[in-house]
Amino acid sequence: MNVSVFIHYLALILLTFRYTLEYESQHVTINNVEKIRTGLRKE
Repeated sequence: MNVSVFIHYLALILLTFRYTLEYESQHVTINNVEKIRTGLRKE
């Protein structure tokens, strides 16, 4: 396997992983904000 191809795939995997982590953290933050909003409405 070519080294440059391997590095390219490795970078692609790392970028995808990082994007997934950022998306998950944003999703969790949005869910927490929604919970806080519904909690304030109930009170």
